[in-house]
Order: sequence, then structure tokens, then C-alpha cells
Amino acid sequence: MNILHTLYAIFVFCFGLAFGSLANVCIWRIPREESIISPGSHCPKCNSSIKWYDNIPLISFIFLGAKCRYCKNTISWQYPLVELATGLIFATLFLRFGFNITFFINLILVYFLIIISGIDFKTQLIPDVLSIPLMGIGLITSFINPVLRIPSYKLHVFIGVPIPIPIVHFMSAILGILVGGGLLYFIAWVSRGGMGGGDIKLAAAIGAFFGWENILWTLGVAFFIGGILALILLVSGLKKRKDPIPFGPCIALRALIVMSFRSFLYNLLFYSSIIF
Repeated sequence: MNILHTLYAIFVFCFGLAFGSLANVCIWRIPREESIISPGSHCPKCNSSIKWYDNIPLISFIFLGAKCRYCKNTISWQYPLVELATGLIFATLFLRFGFNITFFINLILVYFLIIISGIDFKTQLIPDVLSIPLMGIGLITSFINPVLRIPSYKLHVFIGVPIPIPIVHFMSAILGILVGGGLLYFIAWVSRGGMGGGDIKLAAAIGAFFGWENILWTLGVAFFIGGILALILLVSGLKKRKDPIPFGPCIALRALIVMSFRSFLYNLLFYSSIIF
């Protein structure tokens, strides 16, 4: 069983590498409003079509020496890093949850977050074409999403009437959208533009996956990560004091933290609900 489990993890890792390659296509083309299907992969410098053997995740980058086969321009390190990160995160989710509904729901969320983070880091924009569908997926999957268990429990107790659990999950997701998006909207209003509309929609979308209670008390983690990221970018000289700092990757990393420590968070929330 251990050998089989390891083989499954390797398969999921390779699966993630392939989807990481597609994520790079999305990161490049979606902000430019280009199709992610056609034309096929091509060098952004010389526009030469990339053969299949030059498009193998990680391996082609290494064998080509990080240079285009035709124009010899340097290939950005973004491509192997995104591929590797996607493969590792996919494999980690499998090792954490196995093949179950939680794994597949989190897989969808994480994949969107990888693409959104890449685009936001490069352009300081979060396209509605990603955040709004992600919000819809969160609502659709809320009926069967185990992550909404604790928020649903408290909502059911608060209402005090018997309601089918899937409906309560859906209500928790709706409240997650309102709390996540509403809180960042309030911050944007108070700071007069300190928070972008894309960040608001992204927080609302993650709220649909995590529910109202999880999204509420974990938002502080995103601001803490944002402060560290801003400090690193300023010290390294990549950003100046008045330059905008991408907040989307901070929200995405916060979501990964919640996924990783979900069991601990659930226990904490459960015993807190008993006490209070």
C-alpha cells in the first residue's frame, strides 16, 4: 500500500506539472485577452511555434539551457517555477487528503489561485474572468464541501431550526462571500483605494469555499503575509515605496495555510463554539 500510495503521489505530481504548464499559458494570455487554446505554444519573443519535445514541463527548460531553441532569448524562470510549484502543491494535497471530495475541491481552488497569483504579481490585476467563476464554483460545490462543516454547525445552532445540512453549507458559503468581500470592501473604502476590486472579489470567492467563520478570522494572516511581502520587495529594490503591492498572492497563500492546518483550525473552532 505504501508503494502504491507513493506511485499515486508521483502521478499526481506529474499531473500537476502538466497543469502548471497550462497555468503559465493562462498567466501570459489572460491579461492580454488572448485565447488559451489557439494558437499553440510559441516563443513570446520570436513567435516561433514550440515543438512538443520542447514543451515538456521542467525537462525541456533544463535541456534547452533556459533559452529558446530558435532565437536563443532567455526563457523566464517563471515557467519552471510555476510548473514545479503546481506539481508540489497537487502532490501535497493528495498526501494530505487522498482521493476524496475535499482533495478535488481544494485542487480546483488551488489551481485558480496559482493562476491568479501569477497574473496579480506581474500586472497588479485580478481578472474577473477568473475570480467570478471561482466564486460560482465555490457556491456550487458548497453543498458537498466538508470544509464548511464548522461554520455550518454554528449557523445551524444560531438559527435554531432544523435545516438540511447541504442547505446550511450553501448558506455558510453565501455568508463567506459577504464577509470576505465585505470586509475588504470596507478596508478599500476606509483607505480610499488601498485595496483593489480584484482583491475584494478574490476574498469573496475564497469565502465561498471556506465559509463565513473561517474567512473572517483568517483574513489577518493575509495582511501579515502582505506586510512581509511588501518589506521583502522594498528591501530588495523590486518595488518602491509608492508602488502597488500585489495582495492576491497573500490571499492565496492564506488559503493554502488554512487547507494545511484545517484539522487544527476545526478543533479550535469546535471547542471555542462549545465554550462561547
